[in-house]
Amino acid sequence: MPNEQQLRTIAAAGQDEQAEVWKKNKPKKQEPQVSWWEIARALTSTRMLAKHASFGDELAQAYGITWVEGLFAPADEDSRYTTDVEAFLGAQQEWIASNLPKRGSVIEANEYGQAKLPAKAQQVYGKPGKGDLTGWYINARDGSVQSVAYRRRTA
Repeated sequence: MPNEQQLRTIAAAGQDEQAEVWKKNKPKKQEPQVSWWEIARALTSTRMLAKHASFGDELAQAYGITWVEGLFAPADEDSRYTTDVEAFLGAQQEWIASNLPKRGSVIEANEYGQAKLPAKAQQVYGKPGKGDLTGWYINARDGSVQSVAYRRRTA
């Protein structure tokens, strides 16, 4: 039997996906056991949640994003998601570019999903001042748009 994590992964996939993966990974006559970890790995996909999307329906349509309803979310929560990570991140990037504030700039995120500040920049904690800048980036972990206030050090 698969373990609990493998069962969750398998159950979260659609029936067509399950059938396709089963056809490729079902045990042969000489292999009496099913390799559940391989089946679960083949069905694993990254989900980008609609609640993290800053863009609206217009950009979602332009990028061909289709939302799927999650079955196991609380009733009062938006449970929609997409597995089209490239389209989701592209729409987020376009939203940032068209909604960038006056003293804002697009910055990158590091591998941990945190802001990678420009050289000689120092993060501002608390309320940003008049001369401070904001950096906008996409969190690498969940695809959400984040911002960070910073100031450039002089000297």
